[in-house]
Amino acid sequence: MIESRPYQQEALDVILGAWEDGVRRPLLVLPCGTGKTVVFVRLLAQRGGRGLVLAHRDELVRQAVDKLRMVAPGLDVGVVKAGEDETDTPVVVASVQTLARPERLRRLRPDFRTVVVDEAHHAPAETYQRVLHYLGAFSTTEDGPLTLGVTATPERGDGAGLGGTWERIVYQRTLLDMILEGYLADVRAVQVTVKANLDDVHTRGGDFIDAELGTALEAANAPEQVAAAYTKYAAGRRAAT
Repeated sequence: MIESRPYQQEALDVILGAWEDGVRRPLLVLPCGTGKTVVFVRLLAQRGGRGLVLAHRDELVRQAVDKLRMVAPGLDVGVVKAGEDETDTPVVVASVQTLARPERLRRLRPDFRTVVVDEAHHAPAETYQRVLHYLGAFSTTEDGPLTLGVTATPERGDGAGLGGTWERIVYQRTLLDMILEGYLADVRAVQVTVKANLDDVHTRGGDFIDAELGTALEAANAPEQVAAAYTKYAAGRRAAT
């Protein structure tokens, strides 16, 4: 397994301590690129029992599985999305899009000791709430699972509060913290202006609908403009998506 950084181990200790103090739905806030996956994989491994990781969309499930196996190669991981329905493995990675469907949710045994909600700022959405209630995340007894939310952005674009789902932020490090401590590179930004018309792009759960946004950006020739800007300002440098 990948070695934990000091703040990752500290975050894990705080999460477990909060659970001992009665916090059933803690929220972890770390910037992108600082290894939230390492923290929650350690949590799944340390607590034992069955674990469930909820991904925001079908296309993010495989990415989550790859990260889990990179951090802990020995994990037996199953997938629930679209045509895949591996519900009986020790660790299940599931798409909320798929799992929120009643016929799929009924096939999942709600016996998880630990539940992790990635992109936890989406959790107030009705689909998440349906799944979390089914799993017993809001149980007032010790029978329910430790339900950890992880996010880099503990707020929603539609202004909906997170307090109805997450009891409190138990551990948080900012982007500036991580830059000053040398874990992330300093930020240098170049603004590339794309004249896209977003009037017909709708939102769902506080985010633009991907398909509609993609159509609007393609109509504005955004891919060509992004490629030209990359060639101009970052030729020869590696890129991340």
